[in-house]
Amino acid sequence: QKGQCVTSFLLAVLSFISVLSPRSPLTSTLPLVLILTVSAVKEAYEDWFRHKEDKKMNETEILCYREKKFQKVQTQEIRVGDIIKTVQNEFFPADLLLLQSSGPKGIAYIETANLDGETNLKMRRGVPATYLVSAHPCDEYPQKLAAVIQSEPASAKMSEEDGWNGLMMGLRVDAR
Repeated sequence: QKGQCVTSFLLAVLSFISVLSPRSPLTSTLPLVLILTVSAVKEAYEDWFRHKEDKKMNETEILCYREKKFQKVQTQEIRVGDIIKTVQNEFFPADLLLLQSSGPKGIAYIETANLDGETNLKMRRGVPATYLVSAHPCDEYPQKLAAVIQSEPASAKMSEEDGWNGLMMGLRVDAR
């Protein structure tokens, strides 16, 4: 399509030179202008729709650990290092490291349909040192952990083998 637009543009420019073109400049430029206008309107509509969806997602409330308890905050307020609590079948931001799950051995099943279009559930496992820590009472769980996390860059692939790749250094776990 890009090649067709460039060709149409060149023909439109040449049509303004009366010695080279027997056609009216209008017949050469009108289709090009029409195509570019329709494309621009379509792109603007898609950008507007994407903006509305992003705003809606950014204003979604989620439980975040702040001031020694879990509080509802908008997802746009989440920062690196925040601890997030979700419940079953609840939306959560994509870029999270699973620490704890109510499932056996820290296993959680997540749906990534809004990222990759796949509706099948993907299995993710919490970091072993963190899912073994008692999560009761849940407001005390984050106080039992301290670590420096070094992470690989995010992967575009969302397959079973991919997920978090990184290293937890200086992990301190208080098993009380």
